Amino acid sequence: MRKKRRIRDSIAKRLFLMTTSIFLGITIFNVLIQWMFFEGYYNYRKKETLEKQVQSFKSEYEDEYTEVDLMQMMREYQQKYSVTIAVVDKAGSCTMLSTQVPRVDNERLQLVRNIVMWFQNDPVGNRFIKESRNSKYELNTLAYVTTGENNEYIIGITSLEQVSEASEISLQMNFYFAIISVVILTFISVLYSNTISKPLVKINRVAKKIAKLDFKEKCVVDRNDEIGSLSKSINVMSTNLEETLTSLREANMKLQEDIEKERQLEKMRKEFIADVSHELKTPIALIKGYAEGIQDEILDKEDAVKIIIDESDKMTKLVMDMINLSQLENGTFKMKKERFNLSEIIEVVTDKSKALCYDRKIDVKVNIDEDLYVYGDNVRLEQVLLNYLSNGIRHCYDEGEIIVTATRSGDDVLVEVENTGDHIDDDEIDKIWEKFYKIDKGRKRDGSTGLGLSITKNIINVHGGNVAVVNTEKGVKFSFTIPYSKK
Repeated sequence: MRKKRRIRDSIAKRLFLMTTSIFLGITIFNVLIQWMFFEGYYNYRKKETLEKQVQSFKSEYEDEYTEVDLMQMMREYQQKYSVTIAVVDKAGSCTMLSTQVPRVDNERLQLVRNIVMWFQNDPVGNRFIKESRNSKYELNTLAYVTTGENNEYIIGITSLEQVSEASEISLQMNFYFAIISVVILTFISVLYSNTISKPLVKINRVAKKIAKLDFKEKCVVDRNDEIGSLSKSINVMSTNLEETLTSLREANMKLQEDIEKERQLEKMRKEFIADVSHELKTPIALIKGYAEGIQDEILDKEDAVKIIIDESDKMTKLVMDMINLSQLENGTFKMKKERFNLSEIIEVVTDKSKALCYDRKIDVKVNIDEDLYVYGDNVRLEQVLLNYLSNGIRHCYDEGEIIVTATRSGDDVLVEVENTGDHIDDDEIDKIWEKFYKIDKGRKRDGSTGLGLSITKNIINVHGGNVAVVNTEKGVKFSFTIPYSKK
């Protein structure tokens, strides 16, 4: 919380200091300009106005107005422009003066005499004379002197006291204005904090979370300016980054799965090669041994030939399984499909399998519905049933039982083969359909190469069905479904 508050205060403070500095700089510059140039500029304008008014009166004076009219005009100049007009003859006597205040008249008359005396001592045509005196009525005076047609002196006099007063008032106003501005700027800084700082702090907080790959929080800044646009852009960036990272994670997981699958496949290939090598090595060695025994006439020919044929059949089965699996996976496996009664095929295969159960006293129970018609290759589906039954018998307990059921299940035919025996481990139950995979890692020559269930799955898939396996209370149940064929 303190960290967030420091960030917000820092932004508001910077905005406040920047605005205050600009304002104070402008104010100081204004005061300096006024202090250095205001009085000079004011005097310049005063001279320009005074000269204009005196010349205007001179032109009217020379038009031979009556004395009464001239006095009236002189009073108007006094009232309207604050210019005292005086007409002085060559002897220095004031013949006309616009002011009528007795005490001021004396001051003005003395001033007029001094001006005339200065002008007479140093006549350079029209000129300005400035006097600064310690008087109650005139402290700073500006006079403009010109001569008329009759060699009279026409003098215009105005006070410069207003310059000092105006400058002092202006400085006071600037001081008060600066105080008021500081108060206003303090209020503005609060507005800055609310309108600029808070949204930026919020955006900064969200940006930091995005930097840590946390995309849950979004910027909620309901504004139509650049800050609002920035907030929307950050939200879009956050969404795009989240989607991209999600896609990358999914792709990475898929890649890891593919790598792991490839490792498992490579492991199974190696195991398969080892199994096949073992399966082929033994019959080849037997065939060679018995053939040599026949050649050397040390073995009974009839028994030896029987063993050689048996071992050749095992090698043939292994090779055919490999060929069938390859064709099924490549889509080149040819099937002759027709509509037939699967119930009859199940009964025939079950009867054949019973012969394998006598020695181990395994009981085969059959529960098959009649007229379970399907459309497919009866030879390959018979192969599937044989694989299920031989696999069940191989892993069944002695004096156990095999339960075969076949029923209608909606639009499918469901065939199940359950045996009493050990359960399949949970980490292996989904792998038994993979090629080259064998649950039994032993080297017993039971004729299994780990291809039977993989071939079974591919055959059922080609028929549009599915295979499954589950552990039951008694043991393990294998099943498959295949579409029922209506007449």
